[in-house]
Amino acid sequence: MDRQAIEEQLKRQGGTIKELSPITKFLFVICTAVLSILFGGPVYIAVISAVYIILSLFAHVFKGFFKSYFKLFVFFGLMLILISSLFQNAEAEVLLSIGKISLYKVGFIRGCRMSSVILTLAGGLLLFTETTQVQDLMAVLGKMGLSSNVVYMVVASFRSINELSDKMGQILEAQSSRGIETEGNLFVRLKAILPMLITLLLSSMVSAEEKAIALEARCFNCHCKRTSLRVNNTSRADVVTMIGIAFVTAALIAVKFIFIK
Repeated sequence: MDRQAIEEQLKRQGGTIKELSPITKFLFVICTAVLSILFGGPVYIAVISAVYIILSLFAHVFKGFFKSYFKLFVFFGLMLILISSLFQNAEAEVLLSIGKISLYKVGFIRGCRMSSVILTLAGGLLLFTETTQVQDLMAVLGKMGLSSNVVYMVVASFRSINELSDKMGQILEAQSSRGIETEGNLFVRLKAILPMLITLLLSSMVSAEEKAIALEARCFNCHCKRTSLRVNNTSRADVVTMIGIAFVTAALIAVKFIFIK
């Protein structure tokens, strides 16, 4: 099998967005985060949320992305706006009153600005992880000249959350199959969580040891030139996309400082 056939087998599936370089997608995350600081507010939250949802549809990751982003939006975005709107001095302008509870306009605007930054950055990183394969990220970081230790730490941080979540689900199912109560009131849940955490800790330690052995068997600490089956070159689509992102970001920043007081 020649090199071209191998690269065709390794080609990322899921549309143009998944085929873009991780550098291009990370540039998009940074630019949207910068714009959220300048234009933060309820309108920006609506616009950036719509953009993320549309991009997830094109990348065929809508189901996984929307489930996580909706939780992020409700538990962090809306709660932060609500809490910020409640606490304000009595002389501030009231935006909405429900009985004895008053929501203040100044606090609402401040909460929207803070939520804009959090939702934009967290949502962008969430979309980045959904559309970027770990192998592509490793190839790009290695091509940038980062040491193998740094590359491994970055990649491991992306994988660790999903791995721990999967292990926790497996442990929960195993405990339930053995007749241990894991659902019910708060006391029952607290009583069941200790053995689950101990099991999770022990399994994580075993997994870390297995990874260390596997890395040593593959000469992880050798100082020779490394090769990679997956080559991540910057394509024409990456160049056009990066130029477009930079141009739109620069134009919006110019509009903010020149025309918007």
